Amino acid sequence: MGRLKDQLSTSALACLTPLLAGLLLAGCATSNPQSASAPVSTSADLKISISFDGKSVDNEYHLQCRGARATESSTLPNANDACELLVKNPELLTSKPSAQQTCTEIYGGPVTAKVKGEIGDQPVQANFDRHNGCAISIWDSLAPLLGEGLR
Repeated sequence: MGRLKDQLSTSALACLTPLLAGLLLAGCATSNPQSASAPVSTSADLKISISFDGKSVDNEYHLQCRGARATESSTLPNANDACELLVKNPELLTSKPSAQQTCTEIYGGPVTAKVKGEIGDQPVQANFDRHNGCAISIWDSLAPLLGEGLR
């Protein structure tokens, strides 16, 4: 009985080793040739509108980036930080959260933001609010671009 058990264990290991190696390698593969952490040099031209009550526009800014540096025409406070953020994570304004994502039901207030323009050749039109924990987290990740959003 012991010998049969040893043979089964050896056979199972022989079959599983290539499978596990393949899974490990697949986990390292990416469909994007650029690394997610590799900065991308790009330009941006954005209009950012902030509404504290969710209705009327209280602040409106212009952000123009050449790579990680803001141009002189930018009116956004912390414009260089916002440009650096967009260079490191250009997908922040174009990605959508998963519908299956579980979010805390914490209300962050009525503040909203609208961002419209272009990053590189990509048109951008995105709306942000703080209606739950996920939305607050997204807003916070865009803090150099959206600011605190609170008075």
